[in-house]
Parts: sequence; structure tokens; C-alpha cells
Amino acid sequence: MRLIARLVALLLLAIPGQAFAGKAAFSEWAAAVVAGDWRGANGLRIDAFDNARRDVTLALIAAGFTAENVRQFSPDSRQGVLDATPDGLSKNWFELTKQAPAGCLLYVTSHGLPGKIIMGKKELRPRDIDMMLDFSCANRPTVVVLSACYSGSFIPTLAQGNRLILAAARSDRTSFGCGAGFDYPVFDACVLEALPKVADFAKLSATAQSCVAAREKKDKLVPPSEPQISMGEDVAKLIPALSLKPDTP
Repeated sequence: MRLIARLVALLLLAIPGQAFAGKAAFSEWAAAVVAGDWRGANGLRIDAFDNARRDVTLALIAAGFTAENVRQFSPDSRQGVLDATPDGLSKNWFELTKQAPAGCLLYVTSHGLPGKIIMGKKELRPRDIDMMLDFSCANRPTVVVLSACYSGSFIPTLAQGNRLILAAARSDRTSFGCGAGFDYPVFDACVLEALPKVADFAKLSATAQSCVAAREKKDKLVPPSEPQISMGEDVAKLIPALSLKPDTP
């Protein structure tokens, strides 16, 4: 399977870049955007994760993803989206990746602990995501964005040649903005700021990383979260041809 995927990648690279330009680049990608929690540290309601889930979805569609191939998840039933549970995500993801076979994007924003991300009353662990991606995406180009404290702890398990992983914090660091008074977590705010401006997901990763560092320094948030990037060899060759600047009529 990996040999076939590499041959496909080489064939794709041989096609002129304009073949991937505009909406066609991500029109057949599957995307899931997940808000994993709606509670702050004190148990009271916060909106930051659901705000990010909603607006990241809109930004992805504006960048060329097809609305029909994007699913939103939240544990808050008032949001009117799919229920965020590990089983529910996996089941819906399997169906979605069958109808959108070109690539995969998973974006999760929530509270986190080393080796786990909160999803409603349950937890999403590195192995859960890895198995879901292996089963449904196989060797397709895959982007995983994890906006949670300690989310860098997921990278050793998830890293593969066909995957680009962006984690909001080092494996031993918290991220910021996950409480009352924040419209978005700091990391998600930086992703939303960068998405309309950058050309591809590699540049998005680097730009968000720099943005987080600048905001944390400005607001004296310590220790710095130090977002982490892992880019596999195969996806690194494809990403520049996948434009986040869709053509408009």
C-alpha cells in the first residue's frame, strides 16, 4: 500500500500546479472540526471551543473545502451539530471519508492532558486518532490540528509520512485562552488569523506557530506553549500544490 501511495504522489507531483489550484484542491477532502468541551476549569459554560469550531469550519470552506464534506461536532446539544464522542466521531468520519476520498483533515479544539484530549464526558487518546486515520484515510494526504494543552504528546503516535500534524503545545506545556473571557483559544485565534492569508498548510503551521509565540510574549503568558509541527516526507511533497487560495469567479 505504501509503495502505491508513493507512486500516486509522484504522479500528482508531475501534474502542473494549476491543476490543484482553487477549489479543486480540497473539494474532495473529508474534514471534521470538533469542539471537545464547553466547560471551563470551574465547570461553568465557556464558548471559546465552539466559537473556534464554528469559525474554523467557515474558514476551511472559504479556503476551498466543500461544505458537504465537512462535519462539525460538539458535546453541547444546543449547538445543533453532531455529538462529540469518540465513537460518534469515528462512525461519522468513516462515512465521510467514503464520500470524500482525496484527503483528510481533522481539527480538534478542547481541554487536554498528557496523552488525552477531553471529548464530552470521555477522552480522545493518540491511539484512537491513529486507528481512525489508518482505517479511513490509509495513505491519503492527511492534516491533523490539535488545539489543546499538552497536545504535542500525540505526535509520536500520529506521525507518519502522509501526515502533517500541528499541535498547540509541547507535550509538557499548556496552551492558553481556554477559559471565560476568551472568544477563542489563543492557538485557534492564530489559525483563524492565518488561514485567509497563507498559501498552504505548511505555511499555515509556521505562521500560527509564530503568531502564538508573539501573542504569548505580548500578554506575558508563561511558560510559552511552543506549538509543535510534524510533517511527513510524502505530504511535504504534496502540500505546496494544494492551494488554500481558491479561485473566485
